[in-house]
Amino acid sequence: MRSIVIAAVLAVCAAGLCAEPARGKLVLVTIGGARLDQVTARGLPAISRLIRRGAIGVMNARPSTVRPEGEDMGLGRYSTEGGCATIGAGTRAAATIDGRQAYSAFETENGRPVRELYTSRYGQGPGSAEVLHLGMNRLWFVNSEARYPVEPGAVGSALHAAGLKTAAIGNSDTPTDLRRETALIAADATGIVDYGDVSSRLVRPDPRAPYGWRTDGARLISAFRRVLPKADFIVVDTGDTSRAASYARHCTERQAARLERRALALADRIIGQIAGSLDLSRDRIIILSPSPSEQAIEDFDFLPPMIAAGRGIGRGLLTSGSTRRPGIVTNADISATVLGFFGVGQPVSFVGRPVGVVRGTVRCLEADNQKIILQMQRQPAMRGLADFLIAYVIFLTGYALWRRGEWPRWVSWAGLVPVASMLAVLWLPGFTDLGLAGSVAALGGLLAALLVLSWVGLRSPGRALAWLCGAVTLTILADLARDGVLLRDSIMSYTPADGARYYGIGNEHMGSAIGAALVGAGLVLSAAGRLRPLGTALLSAVLLAVVAAIGLPALGANVGGAMSAVAAAVVGLTLWRGGRIRRAHVIAAALVVLLLPGILLVFDIARSGGAQSHMGRAAHLIATGGTGEILTIIERKAAMNLTLIQHSPWSKLLGASILGVIALLAAVAPAHLRRIRDDRGIYGGAVAATVGAFAALALNDSGVVAAATAFIYVWAVTLVAAAPEKAAERRT
Repeated sequence: MRSIVIAAVLAVCAAGLCAEPARGKLVLVTIGGARLDQVTARGLPAISRLIRRGAIGVMNARPSTVRPEGEDMGLGRYSTEGGCATIGAGTRAAATIDGRQAYSAFETENGRPVRELYTSRYGQGPGSAEVLHLGMNRLWFVNSEARYPVEPGAVGSALHAAGLKTAAIGNSDTPTDLRRETALIAADATGIVDYGDVSSRLVRPDPRAPYGWRTDGARLISAFRRVLPKADFIVVDTGDTSRAASYARHCTERQAARLERRALALADRIIGQIAGSLDLSRDRIIILSPSPSEQAIEDFDFLPPMIAAGRGIGRGLLTSGSTRRPGIVTNADISATVLGFFGVGQPVSFVGRPVGVVRGTVRCLEADNQKIILQMQRQPAMRGLADFLIAYVIFLTGYALWRRGEWPRWVSWAGLVPVASMLAVLWLPGFTDLGLAGSVAALGGLLAALLVLSWVGLRSPGRALAWLCGAVTLTILADLARDGVLLRDSIMSYTPADGARYYGIGNEHMGSAIGAALVGAGLVLSAAGRLRPLGTALLSAVLLAVVAAIGLPALGANVGGAMSAVAAAVVGLTLWRGGRIRRAHVIAAALVVLLLPGILLVFDIARSGGAQSHMGRAAHLIATGGTGEILTIIERKAAMNLTLIQHSPWSKLLGASILGVIALLAAVAPAHLRRIRDDRGIYGGAVAATVGAFAALALNDSGVVAAATAFIYVWAVTLVAAAPEKAAERRT
């Protein structure tokens, strides 16, 4: 008998040891409209505890490029509906007001039971689901127009396919509108959420609250605790912060701030009770605002906050492989994080990476966010610079033509202004960090200083142009080697709020690097004389460094730019060595350009998955989605280029520069034109930069920007080389 009892005890113990550990819960709490400076303020004890225990960051909430029209009643550029639809889809998704149409299964709509409505719209019954989203079909229809794969409800569908359960609790309803879009985060492709309550019984009248309604915290927590044992992924909308943010436009600034503080305090109490119900050694909690509020957008504060604590989250700042920036993640990263927490594979349509944590403090994050706000305020300066250069190129070219090729020496010096502008834009973040007006003034002063120093120190437009080109090239190389701090803060660069690029070199400065390197190298070789063979060898090394800096995933991470730089370098080196561009050179250049992405991909694959660039992600997409994804990528890049060509000032600058070069060369005397062509240095550099500009136009999704910034160097060197004093020098 004793042996039987012992055997039974051992069997029970063995079963306990072999059993899988209880699966953790992931709770995502939304505090719609909240800003970073609000969640880090004093008076929010629960949120402060989670920040100290876990990590904090800001989130790019860039919306979809699809703009719903007509009956779909599209929303503004940023919306909570779009933010929630994006998190639920794992890629930027468009949303309409249909995104708000989530109901508890027991509710009615216009006197009709919601279950009945669901069956009539989806052609199937909802089963035992407690929350039903009636607008999911409309989101599928709207997003079918996207040029990339979008699967609304992909997160919920993936969790359901893995046997996991979802829940949605709470709403941001007002007396006149249903605001239940947060259910989109948990709903699957057919609008099903397993458990929860999003009904109006979770709000109650309060004359002091926005719209006279506020969340009934006791009922919301009761609903949360009811689903906690059953659901794996739970989305909770605290509600009050969203109502306060949208109500702010009806209030004085002081009253709006008071209501927002009160709403956050109420949300903090709810968050404290939710966190107290979890075991954060096993579970995880995420707190975020799906989209910036209207007031935040007016203040250029485009990045809403995100806080995470619990299993797998250390202390510090949030980051991801999508951004490679401390303290910054994307809304698509949230989707990948949810599935990653449960060990569920990502659908092909996902573009985000699971969030991680790096060392950093709240103070550092606040300082970085303030820099991003200032950078957004300075964005009009980039368009202003393009417009200025367009007018400048047209004026100076027109003046030179009016003088019929006999223009005064100051015109050649004036031709250096566009190139000096490129250098001034690069150096500006190293001198000051101001808003729009201050940056424009500082940029003008720095530009003037560069021109004066060039004139005083070099006395020759040709030597000054060579120096400016060299300074641009070396500045970009040095800055990429030190993590691109100048490039990130440049007024002519990407910003985390736009979300097109977070690291490396953008197309604006990529084009500038190609133009400066090729034109500058040509000018150096033109003056090298007998040292030309040695100069060619040294400059070959510089061009190789430019290609590597632009293309390597750890540096510039711009594959299209590296391909363009290779094409330009092959042409330049061929012409500088006295050769002519023959079919063999074209074939060799084409082969190198085609092989380069594979070489760079090898470097990218060698990096860890979280550190891989967008090139590695594109390769993964092609590998999993088939060769059709190549056509999708090409189509998307072509569409972006076409849009920019039609609407961007950079396309006008490119056109003005091309016409300017043609007009200047047509105005030059034939003998002088032959001498320019015989100068292998200048001629080879200009032709190579032209090749690089048009290669950048063809190989990048915003290639017209790179083409314009590269070709401006061709215009400048043409003006200097075609000057009357240059003709006299060459005759001598």
